[in-house]
Amino acid sequence: MMELKNELFDIEAEGALLKNLKHPDDPYTMNWVEGAVLWGSVMTPKSLSVNVTRDFTSAGTLRESYVFTNASAFPVFTCLGDIGIHTPFNDSYHEAARKVAEASIRGALGLFMPDGSAACARLYPLKVNGEWASCLDPWANDQDWALFFALD
Repeated sequence: MMELKNELFDIEAEGALLKNLKHPDDPYTMNWVEGAVLWGSVMTPKSLSVNVTRDFTSAGTLRESYVFTNASAFPVFTCLGDIGIHTPFNDSYHEAARKVAEASIRGALGLFMPDGSAACARLYPLKVNGEWASCLDPWANDQDWALFFALD
């Protein structure tokens, strides 16, 4: 078991897999990388080997490096989905789901205008007919659902 620690992270790794990533001052001691698949689990064709290194930058952030090497005598061709690195982020604070829902509702309620009109989306095209453009989407009108859930 390897441990890396600084003022931002308490990290426990076993080989290339992170088992724990915590903030030392977190009163809940939440492990940000717990889950069904461990952080750093690599999906790759058998002909590729992987070397994983971790250290801290001068700013104290975690730096990871995954180096893939062709271990066969032949070229390796891959397609989308052939290579993957699992990096699950856990958020198991008890209030997290409620706070995300409230933020979502507040985001939709923010598009009510003083005259009572409303929209639930804003369009941000760069230019239309050569002019800068940004406007509320007149066809997006789901803010009534946000109001319903806010009052429920």
